[in-house]
Amino acid sequence: MAHLLASTYHAENTIRVWCRSTKASETSQTTRYVLPIRFLPLLRPGRDLIVLPGKHGPTQQAWGFYKAALGLSDEQVVWTPGTKYQLDDDIDALVAAQLRYQIRAMQRRAASRGETLHFLLMPFRESPAFRRWAQPLLDLLGSAVSVFRDDPAWIAKFGNKGLLHRRMSSPDEPSVIEQIDPNIAVPRGFVCEKSTELLQARQLMADTDVVIKPLSGGSGNGIILKPSDEVIRDYQFPMGPVNLEEMLELDRDQHGHEISPSMHYLGPNLVCNFMFDQIMDGTTCVGWSRTKVSESFAEESIRAMKAFVDFTQPTGAGGVDFLSSKGRPMLVDINSARFTGAHPAKLFFEEHAPDKSWSLHAWDVDPKKVRAKTMEELWSSMQKAGIAFQPGKDTPGLFPTHAMVGCRLQFLVLGPNPEVVQQLKAAGEEVMYGTHANLSKASPQSPGSDICPVCLQKPSSTSAVELSCGHIMCKVCMMAADAHKLRHCPMCRCEHVLDWRKLQQSNSAYRAAYAGWRDGNAHGAHGEPCSIVLDPSSQEEGKSCSPQAAKAPPAQSTSASWDAEPMEIRKEFTGKRMQIGRVPPPLCCCRC
Repeated sequence: MAHLLASTYHAENTIRVWCRSTKASETSQTTRYVLPIRFLPLLRPGRDLIVLPGKHGPTQQAWGFYKAALGLSDEQVVWTPGTKYQLDDDIDALVAAQLRYQIRAMQRRAASRGETLHFLLMPFRESPAFRRWAQPLLDLLGSAVSVFRDDPAWIAKFGNKGLLHRRMSSPDEPSVIEQIDPNIAVPRGFVCEKSTELLQARQLMADTDVVIKPLSGGSGNGIILKPSDEVIRDYQFPMGPVNLEEMLELDRDQHGHEISPSMHYLGPNLVCNFMFDQIMDGTTCVGWSRTKVSESFAEESIRAMKAFVDFTQPTGAGGVDFLSSKGRPMLVDINSARFTGAHPAKLFFEEHAPDKSWSLHAWDVDPKKVRAKTMEELWSSMQKAGIAFQPGKDTPGLFPTHAMVGCRLQFLVLGPNPEVVQQLKAAGEEVMYGTHANLSKASPQSPGSDICPVCLQKPSSTSAVELSCGHIMCKVCMMAADAHKLRHCPMCRCEHVLDWRKLQQSNSAYRAAYAGWRDGNAHGAHGEPCSIVLDPSSQEEGKSCSPQAAKAPPAQSTSASWDAEPMEIRKEFTGKRMQIGRVPPPLCCCRC
């Protein structure tokens, strides 16, 4: 299968066809849908194509958002049936035919303008499932279509994370990194394929804590920090061969975060020519920002990166990760033969940033905290707040690199300097989490508001329930909250029962109990009498004790003293002094 050098990626006549399937080992439903849409922000209007999984609402909503925000057209997307987990498996003959039709149509339009287009298929990895549907397309269209990837022989030699260390099975043979440049600093470690090798490697590093890192892992999957001897002895290699490495003494920034820069490449070229600092949550990267490491640190890292690229000569995408230990960059990971999570943000910056000296920051947003129900609603709020970045304009702002509300949200902030970027990020969080003025107008900030604080919609009279704290929720949001075992008011955090069925039942029970109290035949929560009893000293013979026989007193004549024991209320109640037991507390969390 033919391949094309990565320099063609940026060529004016190149049409990128994104078809990003997950790895065969993946089982996460989130990954199933997030990976195919990851490069949606890179689509160019009227040019690039993308294949997306069908029958998935959040994916369709994400497409709708980017279509409007970037000026895309429906001819640029091809939908699969949505019946198979792997996108490559889900591409059947009909989908392949639709893709072929779109390519032919673009070729005809280009030919009418005297242009020749080249189409570049952009898979996650050239798997057998990919070759099943792509090979007939390549055979039919010939040299007009190529695959953006590294050569299979290259992948067999350099396409894994075992390049840093010697193999425990042949400890005298130098590692690939040692062959490239023995001066590149890496942690001590060995590649191990079975338990005996793992135990031998541990004995050689008995003087330090270690970490187990699968060669096929990604995003921190399968990493075990400081495994005990028992864990090492019983390790079953669920993800295949592993690196057993020493744990480094890591440097941290002023915020206490590990200093973990990374660099990325497309073929022989570095992307953006600067380093990204990874924002780590344990062993998982949750964001990136333009590096703040020293100039000497950056220079040493870039030299190591260029040495790797010059030696291996990749034609696809990849990246390397460093950690700062005692002020020096330590090469700790190589992600070769694939795009990484940082590529979309950096390529978007490279294509749309008004000035390449600008700062950028990308971070994962907790979708559970975002109050907007759709990406369009959230984007509209950002536009009103003046913090939305518009591709093609030179105004700083935010732009979503993952736009699946309720599933996966990641935002990129672009600005002329780190201070502006941080200010924009803070403003973006205010809008997303509902504290910005544009949202607060529609948000109930005090009891008595008739807006549900979760969906920001006004519920109907039959679906609204008022909590005992005074805030309102709609029935749908209450059901969702109860399903997730959320028992507190979303506004004031007062604890409640949030099952609408239980609320209806307890509401009916409370009304019945209240009616019984009015009739003088009920008891309080602790068994105290709750019927109205006239003070014997003021009781008049022949007068009824029933409250129905009396007239209500003026509101201004009422006074009350609330004590821990049954209370006494004095009222001007047809001239009689009355003692009333404690009113039974509500049996539900809503006010009737």
